[in-house]
Amino acid sequence: MLLEVRKLTKYFGGLGAVKEVDLHIEEGEIVGLIGPNGAGKTTLFNLITGFYRPTSGTIRFLGEDIVGLKPHDICQRGITRTFQVVKPLSKMTVLENVMVGAFSRVISKEEARQAALQELEFTGLLPKKDLLARSLTLEERKRLELTRALATRPKLILLDEVVAGLNPRETEETIAIIKKLSNRGISATAAVEHVMRVIMSISHRIIVLHYGEKIAEGPPQEVARDPKVIDAYLGESYA
Repeated sequence: MLLEVRKLTKYFGGLGAVKEVDLHIEEGEIVGLIGPNGAGKTTLFNLITGFYRPTSGTIRFLGEDIVGLKPHDICQRGITRTFQVVKPLSKMTVLENVMVGAFSRVISKEEARQAALQELEFTGLLPKKDLLARSLTLEERKRLELTRALATRPKLILLDEVVAGLNPRETEETIAIIKKLSNRGISATAAVEHVMRVIMSISHRIIVLHYGEKIAEGPPQEVARDPKVIDAYLGESYA
């Protein structure tokens, strides 16, 4: 098992953002994570990647307990992520931004440059490599965020709303990249997404959070028919 989370709980004062959540991710899977705003999805990612320390519960990656490790330590063990709000290093070029990610795995500048060029070619941003990151469109910035994450050479990548704000063409191009991530040596992907067409099309399994609790889990078609999920999130019109 790649990732195993047991009874994971996070309180902010009296607010329970995540409550006794169990989940697992196997090698080769794309797992979707859905739920209303405030359901705890991003908080869950923050817990797994070390940005927050859980109130209680366990997180094991490749059999190792990673609770208490710093984000950079967890990244070096093989978990990386993207963020909802993309913030590239605006005064640096696209290539330099990706090299920052590559330096988590290599030492020399030339090694980082070569690794970054490979990932830029994979995500289609190679023609933009010498532009300043601040000149990119929203879609290009989101793709840069993904490329920088890939440069850390993860085994597990957590994607936080990578298609939010994109038009249909940009969305389809991003879906195609996600489906090919296994070609980059990535063992599994977990994705938070509100665009149901996307999450249903890419996921092998979907987990649904509501008020910090897991209320459903299973194949996309099964989850979409679950009355609890329809009532809490999807609505009758989707069903």
